[in-house]
Amino acid sequence: MGDAIFIPAGAPHQVRNLNNCIKVAEDFVSPENIHHCFQLTQEFRDLSEGHSNHEDKLQIKNIIYHAVKDSTAVLNEADPDDYDD
Repeated sequence: MGDAIFIPAGAPHQVRNLNNCIKVAEDFVSPENIHHCFQLTQEFRDLSEGHSNHEDKLQIKNIIYHAVKDSTAVLNEADPDDYDD
């Protein structure tokens, strides 16, 4: 109880719950891996409708959209005098 486990990107893993529990998982997509994640999402779409991974679990398009939206908002609020020529 109270432990956190870090599983490196790409590391295969499996979880077996021995008792009733609550799991909280956080996935992180680094900018360097966007292309790979987008490719995986496309491969998931090729799976049969009944396959458990058919849905877009990473939601990579949403991640990209919000990253660009937030970046644009920061740039729009920035003072132009703060930029170097």
